[in-house]
Amino acid sequence: MDLSEGTPQEFRLYLQQELSKRCKHNPHFSLRAFARTLDVEVSSLSKILNGKRSLSRKLLHHISSQLGLSPERVNYFEEKLPSRKRKQQMEFTQLTMDTFTVISDWYHYAILELVTVKDFTPSKAWVAKRLGITVSEVNFAIERLQRLDMLEVNGDTWEQKSGQLTTIGSNFTASALKKLQNQILTQAQDALQTTKIERRDQSAMTMAIDSSKIADAKRLITKFRRDLCAFLQDTSDPDSISDGKPHKPKNKKDEVYQLSISLFPVSKTTK
Repeated sequence: MDLSEGTPQEFRLYLQQELSKRCKHNPHFSLRAFARTLDVEVSSLSKILNGKRSLSRKLLHHISSQLGLSPERVNYFEEKLPSRKRKQQMEFTQLTMDTFTVISDWYHYAILELVTVKDFTPSKAWVAKRLGITVSEVNFAIERLQRLDMLEVNGDTWEQKSGQLTTIGSNFTASALKKLQNQILTQAQDALQTTKIERRDQSAMTMAIDSSKIADAKRLITKFRRDLCAFLQDTSDPDSISDGKPHKPKNKKDEVYQLSISLFPVSKTTK
């Protein structure tokens, strides 16, 4: 069995995934409960998960025994423990894994958009509730977005920052995008069953076509997406000018939507 396939490069990232998985299975599961399971101090575990404390071999073996990991998997993670010589390589690997995760998990983009809605509350618990994900997922997502310089958090001020994502190859990108599209298709199916028709649009058309026009059709779809995005995000008000001076546009954004071309909300309404 090739442990490197689908397995995080760092034991810390493996623990993040394990915590998120347990929180999804049991919404009442917490970091404190995870610390009790691993028989470590909650403050120490928090620092390890956030990359603020290095992991010794002794502690790795202790936590691994609490999780019941196989010797093969323990050896795999032990070999990945960073050394001074490998520090630069591990930093690159971390950013690569961050990029892959951001590309492949929908809620990273949803968090960046949620920051711009008018009733945004700078609370991780509030973000988790609005998006229907766990607080742990929000914590790790914010950490990744900050490392990639896509989000800046200073106390109660959260700022979405523009940035370009880079990857290490087409296979890497394709795998992440397939995972993302699968998530979006699942969300569209859920919206079809649970969201009122007034708040979504899901339609389809069957047609006989000239397949030589597919490339042009894809360009038209791209233009449509961008034009629709500009229209929905435009908060300008033609009556916002008085005495020849423009007023600051009023923020009218109140929900985060997904376009697939199904149009449906991914943020949970507070009304």
